[in-house]
Amino acid sequence: MREEAEKGAPGESASESVQLVREGVVGKEAMFAGPYGRRKVTYCDYTASGRGLECIEQYVNTEILPFYGNTHSTSSVVGHQSTLFRFEARQLIGRYVNARYDKDVVLFSGRGVTGALQHLLHILEKSVGLGSRSVVFVGPYEHHSAILPWREAGCKVVSIKENQKGNIDTKHLEEELILHKDFSAKIGCFSAASNVTGILTDTNEISILLHKHSALSIWDYATAGPYVEMDMNPYMQGVDADLVYKDAILISTHKFIGGPGTPGIMVVKKKLFDKKHPPSTPGGGTVFFVTDKDHRYLSNLYEREEGGTPDIVGSIKAGLVFKLKHSVGVQTIQAREHDFAVRAEGRLAAIPNLHLLGPSVNDVKKLAIFSFMISHPSNIGKKFLHYNFVCSLLSDLFGIQARGGCMCAGPYAQHLLGIDFDLAKKYEEELVERDHSEVIRPGFVRINFNYFISEEEFSFVLSALEFVAKDGWRFLSEYTFYEESNEWVHKKNRKFPDRRWLDSISFRQGKMQWPTQDNSDAALHSYQDYLEQAEVLASQIKREEHPNPQLLHPSAEALRWFLYPHEALSSGESASSPFQPRTYSTASPVAPKPPPSDPTAPEPSASCEATGECLPCARIMATTTSQYKSIKNKSTTSQKLRDQLGQPPDPSNQKKKPKAPLSPQKAALLEKKKIGKAIFSSACDAIAEFGMIKDGDRVLVGLSGGKDSLTLLNILLQIKQAKKWNFEIGATTVDPQTISYDPTPLIPYVKQLGVPYYYQSQGLIELAKETCPTSICAWCSRMKRGILCKTARKHGYNKIALGQHLDDLAESFLMYAFHNGKLDTMKASSLLKEGDLSIIRPFIYVRELQTKKYARLHSLPVITENCPACFAEPKERKRIKALLAAQENLFPLLFNSIRSTIHPLMHGRVNVKRQFIKEMELDGHTIPKPPEREENENEDLF
Repeated sequence: MREEAEKGAPGESASESVQLVREGVVGKEAMFAGPYGRRKVTYCDYTASGRGLECIEQYVNTEILPFYGNTHSTSSVVGHQSTLFRFEARQLIGRYVNARYDKDVVLFSGRGVTGALQHLLHILEKSVGLGSRSVVFVGPYEHHSAILPWREAGCKVVSIKENQKGNIDTKHLEEELILHKDFSAKIGCFSAASNVTGILTDTNEISILLHKHSALSIWDYATAGPYVEMDMNPYMQGVDADLVYKDAILISTHKFIGGPGTPGIMVVKKKLFDKKHPPSTPGGGTVFFVTDKDHRYLSNLYEREEGGTPDIVGSIKAGLVFKLKHSVGVQTIQAREHDFAVRAEGRLAAIPNLHLLGPSVNDVKKLAIFSFMISHPSNIGKKFLHYNFVCSLLSDLFGIQARGGCMCAGPYAQHLLGIDFDLAKKYEEELVERDHSEVIRPGFVRINFNYFISEEEFSFVLSALEFVAKDGWRFLSEYTFYEESNEWVHKKNRKFPDRRWLDSISFRQGKMQWPTQDNSDAALHSYQDYLEQAEVLASQIKREEHPNPQLLHPSAEALRWFLYPHEALSSGESASSPFQPRTYSTASPVAPKPPPSDPTAPEPSASCEATGECLPCARIMATTTSQYKSIKNKSTTSQKLRDQLGQPPDPSNQKKKPKAPLSPQKAALLEKKKIGKAIFSSACDAIAEFGMIKDGDRVLVGLSGGKDSLTLLNILLQIKQAKKWNFEIGATTVDPQTISYDPTPLIPYVKQLGVPYYYQSQGLIELAKETCPTSICAWCSRMKRGILCKTARKHGYNKIALGQHLDDLAESFLMYAFHNGKLDTMKASSLLKEGDLSIIRPFIYVRELQTKKYARLHSLPVITENCPACFAEPKERKRIKALLAAQENLFPLLFNSIRSTIHPLMHGRVNVKRQFIKEMELDGHTIPKPPEREENENEDLF
């Protein structure tokens, strides 16, 4: 009966089933707008997740959903039918994995293998016991999900090496099994296929070996499941026939074609359950009877272990997905996968600067999954094109959807890339230490050729890869990267023009409406057109000189493995990468590195690139840091204000006696006082210099709930408590009524401080949808400005205090210059044109790191204030922040210099542009009027 299922129904050929799948993929005609025009989506990331199938979705809509009901009841027609559907799906899956009713149970669990394995751990903790006396053997190419849960459970995890060909080394496994024979629980948890290289494992051989040494045999089929036969109880003859079974298999059904929206599946031997213990998820559906004093659980395992309302539709879909797979036939799928793997490797291995990771298909059985890195064609063996740049270029030029990174298989990825443990720890330390170094995270590009794709699509993807390997470096100058997020985007396409918004859906007029994209011209877009256009674009890119800034911190620069644009344009000249991909002796050889370049050729960047450090900058850092400590300015205005407020003199001028070591509590208290004093001093400087606060003033603090505004409120209260000035403090918050921003926790906090509080709640975003402004950010800023001013006037305040700090002023200074062509920044103190209200910024000399530290040490109730229009920080300001951070790493006194530069601009009375025009007109010059400025999404609040 099983053979019949694999061969397909009578009269139905395998080719017809493959055609059904190919033509029925949801989104096969989907298109998107990119920097080089509209492109049709070509999906090559099935290893990460499958795609929907029209025939399955149609059956769900017409047959399953109309009779959908909760399966915890069979007294209704819908409940009964849903229960039967789900029961049959479980039976189908059990049949197709050769599960035996008397020995095995099929459970729907979690969203994939990750959730299923967590469920299995709960079961094993009660039956075999997990902990320090348990040992788990894992393969060389395991996913993080198959390693981390065992570590967190306290088990000893032993990684088995790969053999010379790249398969699991069974000799090493046996040695470790013997070495750990006295452990109370021995478990083998292996991937049936690598999600990085597609290598297939001989599950029968490993299972027999594990069982010979009394170890459990658990298999992760997340990657292999859609393409191979999964057999819980394989049939074989010989002395080991009774040892070839599997104790558990774990499946990510969402990776199957038609699988999105399906749950994870776990097929487990019943003997591993201990019914003396409660189920993994006690709750509804798991109990036989409950009284007010005790309860009794069901004995049926799938009812007992699937507590609560299950994913009913998803589990039924899972049954359909399995039926489809076996209708196509496992043999057909494997034959097509092998054919694609052989032919794809033949073309890719012939590209000298494309480095395939892992062993050759000629040496191991594998799926058509390929991971690779690309170096500059003229400089093989040095730095590489960044994987996220390659993925972006494949998408923008050809519509090909690939994936970049380490594929959640860190140890195996590091092994393939040639990164040893010491180097891996250096990368880890750098990534942990610096938020803006994410771009140096090592990785590669991965694609896969699914069994049902057409020959045309198969050839197109390979041709696109050949093009990127040959000419992809030319496009580097058209892209930019963000160190903090590891994104590579086209300079003219930094936003996502085709983004779909859930919030754009309307249910007005009695129907559901949303903006749609026109894909009617999809048939006019051919693969050949894309390839020809790419060749033309590559030939039109001008070979211009580009600046060669060292954007990364020196410590990150030493670990940089990818090319900068200016390096690509100079024939890829760069220092070597810290690592080089590993080659397999039996695999198809990678093209040899070219001979060394002419030793007489100039190497202008050798001193910096070879070590990853810029030596002159290092000397400047050493000198200026010590100078800064010795010549730090002691502001006289600050001391005057201290005298006025009754504050003691600055103790830093007094001689200090040696101190005994402080306890952690006293050290923390001292640090808290120190940071508070530093901010207090800087705020006093600003208030005194710009006359921000005077006797009788009523100051309203704009309280967003962020670290800056909360710190400002506390510091102003400290100044007021000195009782040398007579001014009042209030606070106000503007709530735009969005889910992403909830400032209500501020109400009890401000009440506790005893400060008058005005909570203004208005639906700004909903109002924006009605008015449709060209820039929501600029419009929202103006609206908040108006609400703050209205609140201040209504309650008799004459000053509005905002928490912007020196970092904000520096960022605004650069943004005005970069985007508006103006020499300007936020003002320290400015009188509004009505003459009754002033805006003050007491923190203009305070650094953001100080407010962040103050908020943390004082446990302020900080609320993350993301833009409610896009649920993200303003990206332009974030990029400027990253730029300044990178420069400050090189020049520690950067913000001192910027402060001096923008100091004249802080005065509200100074308008450099207006003064310049006036002087020019007095000299008889005519100044043309500038064009009207567009609304800026990064416009400051005032």
